[in-house]
Amino acid sequence: MKLLASPALLAVTLVILYLPSLGAGFIGLDDNWLFRTNPFLNPPRLDGLERIWVDFSARTRLALGAEYLPVRDTASWLAVRASSSSPATLRCELLSLYVVAVLTFRSALLACVKSRAVAEVTAWLFALHPVHVESVAWLSGSKDVLSLLFVSAGLSTYARRARLYAWSVPLLLLLAGLSKGVAVVAPALLLVTDLLASRKPAWRVVAVATLLALLVALVDVKVGAAVGMVSAPYGGTRSATFWTMGTVSLRYLVVAVWPPALSLFHDVPVTSHASVKAALGYALLLGWGIAGIAAARRGAPHVLAAFLLWVIPLAPVSQLVFPLQNQMADRYLLLSVAAPCLLFSSACVGSARAVRAYADWARWRPRAAVAFGVMAPLFALAFSTFVRADVFGDEMRLYLDAYRKEPGHPGAAYQIGWLLESMGQAKSAERWYRRAIATDSTQDARARAANNLARLLARRGALSEAEAVLEATRQSFPDDPQSLGNLAEVVYQRGRSDEARRLFDELVRRFPGYAPGRRRYEAHYGARAPSGR
Repeated sequence: MKLLASPALLAVTLVILYLPSLGAGFIGLDDNWLFRTNPFLNPPRLDGLERIWVDFSARTRLALGAEYLPVRDTASWLAVRASSSSPATLRCELLSLYVVAVLTFRSALLACVKSRAVAEVTAWLFALHPVHVESVAWLSGSKDVLSLLFVSAGLSTYARRARLYAWSVPLLLLLAGLSKGVAVVAPALLLVTDLLASRKPAWRVVAVATLLALLVALVDVKVGAAVGMVSAPYGGTRSATFWTMGTVSLRYLVVAVWPPALSLFHDVPVTSHASVKAALGYALLLGWGIAGIAAARRGAPHVLAAFLLWVIPLAPVSQLVFPLQNQMADRYLLLSVAAPCLLFSSACVGSARAVRAYADWARWRPRAAVAFGVMAPLFALAFSTFVRADVFGDEMRLYLDAYRKEPGHPGAAYQIGWLLESMGQAKSAERWYRRAIATDSTQDARARAANNLARLLARRGALSEAEAVLEATRQSFPDDPQSLGNLAEVVYQRGRSDEARRLFDELVRRFPGYAPGRRRYEAHYGARAPSGR
């Protein structure tokens, strides 16, 4: 156990485990627009940095990922300026941030968990958990790592009651919220540290941090409304959202304890009514909460603290508060995965003490049992992290892994098609785009696959088939301007000018902000496009 008390060993171990991911280039999900083609980073000029912070227009926010994350974007700006957009250098920088963030989280645990052994084991389990690979090995996950760093620093400073903590803690948590929107719940985690340390909260600090978090949340909601991110509940009704997320809650618990279930994409079918899985997901959470309260009354706060550590970070992505584009993602467990780590380490150390107290003559036996009980999961997690990092080291292998695990999600098939198309393998790309379209999913990756397939078909002269693909996509995704615009373009190319004009009129009327549609209209008809609704 003394070996686990070395922060240097933990840092070196993490670097070794993530080495396979450092040689990868930009991953085509978000890395391209965030680093390679982003107008605010290429080149990184001072006026671009200013707009990152003060420009709330929809155009600027959409260019930066439809979110207001100035700390994340500033860090990206500085990283590109220092490394000239070298993916290898950017990955090394992100890994370094993760190592610092994990060591800072360890510091927070040591400050609030009464048992040093429990704190050290929890820190190792948390650091080695492969759920973090998506955030560390994917450059666009920098917002996760930055928020983890600032949240951990805030928790550590608060738990230690360090000098000037009354203002530094709210500031650190503010930086976390400006790094990743869901970090606005971080002030509630301050109370978890007080629960573990069995002391009264510093209510003034918690109140100030909460006030700042609410201001960030208001800005996030305003930006989300401006860029059209506010949508209907998942599944169409609050009831469907509730039961669907009950199933997701159960899947999160499985992913946290069974690393092979990790995937770049997670297919989340809508559950309109009560189901066994949804009920079980909520029942496990309810039982965990009740058991935690009962244990806390007996002077054992770890179970309740773990419960809160699980539910608080997941609350903003529960879809019950605010609809999000993704219903489930590994990276959403960034902080919550510390909860099962805390439970496991508490159980191991507590069992050893109980056995030692019962049979002092067999002291070596519980020590050996604890050593095996702790080291075996650590080695298993380390191996899983190394394998997962290796998967992220090759973009095609990453998408194939995701498709094998979640064939019902169109994202993986679409990304494989896109990658094959960029490699000049149009025929193979068509096959993968068709697989994405064939899924029974409402994810926008299905619409993107259809648009890309139609483009390839039109390029080789199959206009009739391209029109059929786009017409079907228009029916499935009536609010997708690209599908409507591409359909109008194909109809125009087939010589039906009047019908194409009606489609273009509908396009610019319904989607006045869709610039490609207006340009096509004016190019074909030599007239200014009509104003939108």
